[in-house]
Amino acid sequence: MSAEYTRFSEAFFIKLDRLANQQSVAVLIRHADRDALPKDDVGYALPITRVGMQRAHGFGRNLGSRLMSLHTSPLARCIQTSEAIKAGALVDVPLVLDTMLGDPGVYVLDGQTAWPTWQEMGSNGVVEHLVTSDNLLPGMAEPNAAANRLIRHMKSIATAIPGVHVFVTHDAIIATTVAKILNTSSKHLWPCFLEGATFWFDNLIYFDYRDSQLQLDW
Repeated sequence: MSAEYTRFSEAFFIKLDRLANQQSVAVLIRHADRDALPKDDVGYALPITRVGMQRAHGFGRNLGSRLMSLHTSPLARCIQTSEAIKAGALVDVPLVLDTMLGDPGVYVLDGQTAWPTWQEMGSNGVVEHLVTSDNLLPGMAEPNAAANRLIRHMKSIATAIPGVHVFVTHDAIIATTVAKILNTSSKHLWPCFLEGATFWFDNLIYFDYRDSQLQLDW
């Protein structure tokens, strides 16, 4: 088990245990462990590994009855992660396919138009451009508006029912969202497998990622 995942998991559940039972919490989390992506391929059919399945199941087990909803990117590795979390939690919640989380994701307006740029620049290059440049890439959304839209989307779901709401997505979406919130480079913000950002809501929006905790004025 990676040290990064262990730190996130331990810190997340410590903080979760401190929150009031009626708190609405959203977790924007990366899918579980997978093998390396094929060259020039987003890996639509690439599954999570046996270790990834075990970790996702354990994450769900620790959530238990606090899990109120599961939204996932439509890609196979995210669906498998969500199914393992659900099985570990032993709760009967629907699995909602959510294109804000992937295929194409909230930062992409037109996948066919965006894909050549993604191939040329790579995920790191695209995300860093979204974070640091005012020039829009072909087929891509305006990143500040997209980050705001994703956070508001999670809030609308989480505040409907108190408890924990899990949103399974990809590293690029988490890195871009966190970088826009912190107004910084994405260089050191890429999440490991099953690591994520936590949002909780009352009248305000609160954000937690690694060593950064903020109240958001969004």
